[in-house]
Amino acid sequence: MSAQRSTKSEKSGLTFPVPRIKAMLKVRKVANRVSDSGAVFMTAVLEYLTAEILEVSLDAARQEGLVRIKARHVNTALKKDPDLGKYFAMAIVPNSKFVPKD
Repeated sequence: MSAQRSTKSEKSGLTFPVPRIKAMLKVRKVANRVSDSGAVFMTAVLEYLTAEILEVSLDAARQEGLVRIKARHVNTALKKDPDLGKYFAMAIVPNSKFVPKD
């Protein structure tokens, strides 16, 4: 009877890997020490931003009558969304070949 193992990601209800994010924070020397809860919080933030970008990009693709998200849809979503536009104003999306007009 071995106990079921569960990962930090499963315990916190996240999809992204918490230990990998923690390792990246340590390698980048973001702080002298990185706690488990700090890694969980950072992972949750990254997961939320990714979900938000994909949601807005899917809306941009559906406006063109497409089901697949292309690079230009991500670029359009990042530039035209009022909340995301603040943080990704200077972002460059490779292969987008499209610059949306304000």
